[in-house]
Amino acid sequence: MVLIKWPGDMMYMNLSINDWGFARDLANGNNPAIEKRYEDFAARLTEEIQNSNHDEIIIVGHSFGTIWAVQALARVLSDNPDILKNNNISFLSLGSSLLKMNLVPAAEKMREMSKIVMSQKNLLWDETQTHIDLIAFHGTDPALTLNLNPPQTEIQIQEVRYSRVMDKQRYRKMRKSFYRSHRQYIMYQDIRCHFDFFLKSFGPIPLRDLARKPETMNRIDNEGRLHDDPQEIK
Repeated sequence: MVLIKWPGDMMYMNLSINDWGFARDLANGNNPAIEKRYEDFAARLTEEIQNSNHDEIIIVGHSFGTIWAVQALARVLSDNPDILKNNNISFLSLGSSLLKMNLVPAAEKMREMSKIVMSQKNLLWDETQTHIDLIAFHGTDPALTLNLNPPQTEIQIQEVRYSRVMDKQRYRKMRKSFYRSHRQYIMYQDIRCHFDFFLKSFGPIPLRDLARKPETMNRIDNEGRLHDDPQEIK
């Protein structure tokens, strides 16, 4: 108990124990509260998609959030198979815990739900990974790892290097903690980059364009204005 408190607090011991206990329930699918939350998220997601008049919808999942997003979207698709046809919908996965859960032998239902999402022709899956993240599965293709070969969903894998877009002092501080490294996906960068969470989620360029052609980022000038031709920017 003493070790859990010190140096446990510095090593996120309590958080890690809770994390894995929660992961067990997710994989086994035997926690009614989790199943109810899936259904609540799916209902809200269905409502948002059906009532949307936006030119783009981005579903974002970071870490365990990827599990929640995929499971909710799979339930939406099970009830409304054609819901993506007339909507520009992309899924942004950041530091995904998908494989951490899906590769557990008991997670059969979870794998089936993941396959439903990855079989959608109208969906773009933007997978963001970095080699310094010890929690996520860097260097993997989630669809191929789950034996979806080839997947029908378009999956764009972005392998990012934070050392190139962060202030050196900030970067060194971040690297001292694997949890900070895991959170950097949704934190700001010091140099504009195509994989920036805020640019993808709230910027003037559609996520699909940034995922397929990162150089489209060069159409944005220093004041944030969007130009048709990067050559116009002085």
